[in-house]
This record gives sequence, C-alpha cells and structure tokens, in this order.
Amino acid sequence: MGYCLYDERGYVGDLASNYGLKLMSDYVTQVTNKPQVMKFFNKGYSPVTKELIAGLKAIHSPDKDIADTIDNLVNLLAKCDTVAIISDGTGIESPDLTIHRGTHEIGGSCVELCSNSGNTRLIIDIGMPLVNADTSPFDWGTHRKSTLPQLLAEKILPSVDGLYENDKPAVAAVLLSHAHIDHYGFLRFVHSDIPLYMSIGTKSLAEVSNVFLNTGVKFDRVKTFEMWQKFRIGEFAITPYLMDHSAPDAAAFLIEADGQRIFEVVPKNWTGC
Repeated sequence: MGYCLYDERGYVGDLASNYGLKLMSDYVTQVTNKPQVMKFFNKGYSPVTKELIAGLKAIHSPDKDIADTIDNLVNLLAKCDTVAIISDGTGIESPDLTIHRGTHEIGGSCVELCSNSGNTRLIIDIGMPLVNADTSPFDWGTHRKSTLPQLLAEKILPSVDGLYENDKPAVAAVLLSHAHIDHYGFLRFVHSDIPLYMSIGTKSLAEVSNVFLNTGVKFDRVKTFEMWQKFRIGEFAITPYLMDHSAPDAAAFLIEADGQRIFEVVPKNWTGC
C-alpha cells in the first residue's frame, strides 16, 4: 500500500508501507502529543519546520515497517521547500498525458499534455513513422499525394483534435525535441495558427533538411528556446535540458503544471532515434 509526499512544486517521493495512510495516521496521532505532527497526519499537510521533523524523530515504534516509514518520511521532508503534503493520491490533480503514437514502435512520436483545467494542450513531437503496422518500412513517397482526411483515415497521421489544418486550432503549441524526421516529419500538417517551439540548433538543422527532404515545414511561426532557460506555454512551465543524441541541440523537457512535474525524455542516447 503506498502513499506519497508532495511539496508546493509537486511530487517529492514515495512512502512505501504495508500500512495504508489512514492506519498510519491513526497510529501516529495515538503515540504523539506534538501538535504539528498530529496536524500533518490529520489534515494531510504542514509547514516544514524543525518542530515537525523533531516530533517525527521522537516516534520510536517497535514495528519495523512503521519505523522505516517514519525514517523515510523524515528524509523526504528534507527535500521539501516550505510546505509538505502527504497523500495516497486521492484529490491530487495532475495534467493528463496521452501518447498518441510511440508506445509500440520507434519513431512517429506524438505525445500530448493537457492541463487539469483543460485550458492548455501541448503536443510534444509530431513525427513520421519509421515502420508500418506490419513492421515493414514506412515509405512516405506512397502517401505524399494523399489528402489530410485520407492520411487521418488511413491512420498515417495520429488523430488529435484541434491540431491540423482541417480543424479549428485547439492546441496551444507544438514542442519539438529534436530534428529527426520521426519526431518532426508531420509538422507540415499542423494548423498554421499553432506556434512551434524548438531549440536554435533544431531549427537550423530542420531548415537545412527541408532543402533536401522537402518536409514542407514553414519556419515563420517558430519560437526558439535556450537550454536550461524556463519558459511558459499557457499553464505549463517548461525547462529544456540538452541531451546527448545524434541530432545536435536535442532537448528533454521538465514540464510543470498543476503542482506536478513531468520529465519528458524523448531523444535517448541511441544513434538514429
């Protein structure tokens, strides 16, 4: 049975325990008279203070599982900023994550994050697949003359509401991890009112690739970011991190919203991904 510790920035760590949160709370409030410790377990949150940590350290349970849980909790509290929240996940809001493509194959990546309010939708990569459904090599040349509705009907393009030119735009932005065709090959179909975010190096490589591969990407709506510099798209705060990858200036992203943090690592250190 598990529950977790959060602070105002989001998830801090797991408190794996054979005791559920209610049983643990009942035990702690029976064996301590420290107001802040009791408040922490009764209300589920507390300022991180010396009194809270000292009160927890003063609990000496003969039950090894309880003792280990308290020790783990004290160690996690040291990582919190000003407020700690303990929860089994009930009532914790977090962004919705949808993998439109990329779970069963390499390439053709397309991931969506939607804020809990539903007001900000973010697409991470919109790549061309490397293989067909039967694992045979994907040949864009056989589909190049297909219309957008045909590509959607044939599932060449992932079905994402409000992303493409044939739909009313409902996506805040497309965030590109790196300039490999299996991660940006279908940018040409993204609605012209939706901005594209990418690193300076990714933009430069994609522009050169456009000359040779005719990717059809228009770069007048591109917004560039710098590594390790946080920026915002709607309700999402995004920090890009430089990745060791065969495409230069590739990025992974720390994405923060709704008090939660997601670290999205799209380009891994595998040549050709």
